[in-house]
Amino acid sequence: MKKAILSLACAAIALAAQAISGNVVAPKSPLGFHQNWQADAPAGTIEVGPAVHFGPSRADETLSMEYMLAGEPYTALGFNGQTVGMTQAYGFQFTADEATKYAGNQVDYVTFYTSYNGNDEKNHIKRVTVCLTYDLQGTPFYTEEFTGLPETVFTKVKAELATPYTIEAGKEFYVYVKFLINDEADSPIIVDYTGHAGDEAGWVAYGNTTTLTWDNISGMFGFVCIGAGLSGSNLPTNSMDVTNYAIDPAVEQNKPFDLSLMLKNSAANPITSFEYEVTVGDNEPETLNYEIPGEFRFNQETIFQVTGLTYATASSTPINVTFKVTKVNGVANNSLAPELTCQTVVLPEGKTYVRNVVIEEATGVWCGYCPAGIVTMEAIRENFPDGEFIPVGVHGASIKDDPMYASTYSKVFSLIANSGVPSALLNRSVDVYPFPYEEVLEYYEMVRRVPGLATVSATAEFSDDRSALNIHTTFAFCFDDNSEKSIYRLAYGITEDNVGPYNQTNYYSGEDEEVGGWESKPNPASTMYNDVARQLNSYNGILNSVPGTIVAGQEYTHDYALKLATNIKDKDKINLVVYLVNTNR
Repeated sequence: MKKAILSLACAAIALAAQAISGNVVAPKSPLGFHQNWQADAPAGTIEVGPAVHFGPSRADETLSMEYMLAGEPYTALGFNGQTVGMTQAYGFQFTADEATKYAGNQVDYVTFYTSYNGNDEKNHIKRVTVCLTYDLQGTPFYTEEFTGLPETVFTKVKAELATPYTIEAGKEFYVYVKFLINDEADSPIIVDYTGHAGDEAGWVAYGNTTTLTWDNISGMFGFVCIGAGLSGSNLPTNSMDVTNYAIDPAVEQNKPFDLSLMLKNSAANPITSFEYEVTVGDNEPETLNYEIPGEFRFNQETIFQVTGLTYATASSTPINVTFKVTKVNGVANNSLAPELTCQTVVLPEGKTYVRNVVIEEATGVWCGYCPAGIVTMEAIRENFPDGEFIPVGVHGASIKDDPMYASTYSKVFSLIANSGVPSALLNRSVDVYPFPYEEVLEYYEMVRRVPGLATVSATAEFSDDRSALNIHTTFAFCFDDNSEKSIYRLAYGITEDNVGPYNQTNYYSGEDEEVGGWESKPNPASTMYNDVARQLNSYNGILNSVPGTIVAGQEYTHDYALKLATNIKDKDKINLVVYLVNTNR
């Protein structure tokens, strides 16, 4: 008798991430890091010591600013295994493009924060050397020593340079502070603990007095909290960038929807107001003004939400939604990135479907923080056995060999792992850190609320020799479409349960934090794995699996024989995942 396979369906998988988010992931530096302190409050709300000034004060120039790419200090890091007398350093990169942008202005001072020591909650590092260099491996072209740093932790230090440096167009350089470790419990590397897209401000180093080994930790712990004071007549003013957006991939006709934007002040002067223009499809643009509470300073970012947007015409073709900051502080916006255009599909009012959600998690047996993701994925299995929330564990072999690596899922792993490991995507559009479960569930509910454009179901049977699955898929859309070729395609994935045992690296072993019992397990821990991604027949979906001509509400079918991959250990423990892929996202 042919055995039926559990049938799971997922609608509208996008192929590009949209969410505004950032994750913190496992360190990869040779010595690793220890975290000696962390604020109880979110980044940006903790109190730090008063600013301390070193060096002669100079008169204000035509315009001045503090060039600080990092956010507020959030935590203090030190290298594992560090010893008294070890040299450490941290700094940021002033890229060639930034040098051109700020050419002719001067670097007058460097700002950084005092360190934290877990034994007595004091700063033990009293002497630092400020360095400017064109090459992190080379000899700095400028050094200056500053002594007498205060004992108070997280105190902002302003070190005035005796000889200001004039920025040259197109000539990148690095600014860093260097010091000696005075106590093994020192945590001198102050970071904002926020994910960042760039890597200009996350450089850390260790070594001796003459040789340093540098690493960039931007994607792991965020930017290091170090900046530079600039002055001159060529600083940017009244400039606001639109850097990212979040919008639902589908909205309902005549029903309000929201658009979230990431806005950044890229000017030397504070921003107190801005004017923006929003255009939905072929609607007339709407212009509004926003008064900012307080001051919005250089390099600060904020999420700005536009609510109550509507569109009257349903269409299977996505419409453009454009947001543009036209004025800053009452004058024209000087930004080079003043606008963003995104797209959404407008579905017929009252005819949409409930959206299923798939969570694809980047994980690996070599990843010491991945047990947190395992806990969440197991909770999803337990609480959503009906296929409304579908877990897929995608193991990667990019760092070390993983016995559960599946090459056909490598593109999916690469897409997810851009945010580090462990990390996850919901319907390949919302980036989440896969722990704790309760927070992941909030994102699931957010995605689930988005109206579904199609309903998909499937059944499958083994072939006579059990080498393949014969899949029968039924689907329907909520809109009419008469395209030459549909932008939607079906794809089929296989996951397997009860795989192993394999040794899972476990950085939570012996820790105080409760992580589903992993704190009581050894490192490594023998583990059985569920929902292991085994094969994906097509990342982009099967050509012509969805017809170009669609009648709303009409059922269509697709039959497919999926030859099962040889890496499957037990065919009686496999699950079928059906993806409906939007190839335009």
